[in-house]
Amino acid sequence: MACRYYAGLKELEISRLVETPVQFAERTRARNGALSHVDLTLLRMGPLRPAWGLSGYTTPLDGLFLGGAGSHPGGGVSGLPGKLSSSRVDRYLAKRSR
Repeated sequence: MACRYYAGLKELEISRLVETPVQFAERTRARNGALSHVDLTLLRMGPLRPAWGLSGYTTPLDGLFLGGAGSHPGGGVSGLPGKLSSSRVDRYLAKRSR
């Protein structure tokens, strides 16, 4: 649909995958086809995403960061999980270069 408004967009598309939530769940092993990677419970919302000990985009492994729909603030098309996690990586790299 966007190609109606942006000339040449259709030619830039490499591939497309359309699937049902059931197919998505089978392919990714996401419970109930949850696009946000985890069930949305109070203990996995906001800065607690995706789970205790893994919030803030960091992991127990030095230099390994999480970003995407499973991270705060969650799935959708906002791009905020990637933006916020990349900001965290920038701070990490700045500290290491000192």
